[in-house]
Amino acid sequence: MGLKIALCQAAAVQGDVGENLRRALSIISQIRADVYVFPELFLTGYGADCEGLEEDIRLAEEKMRLR
Repeated sequence: MGLKIALCQAAAVQGDVGENLRRALSIISQIRADVYVFPELFLTGYGADCEGLEEDIRLAEEKMRLR
């Protein structure tokens, strides 16, 4: 018995937490693993201005934890 880790690489849309969450959940639904690792800042897209996205990020993180 072991731990299966999925290293997930996908293009993020800068500033679009909802779309990035959709992409992440799509990947998660296609691969069976114990842990899913996405790039840093995947939910916001690297370089996005995160001001005003705090609630979207919190909700997205909650949805990902439930998977």
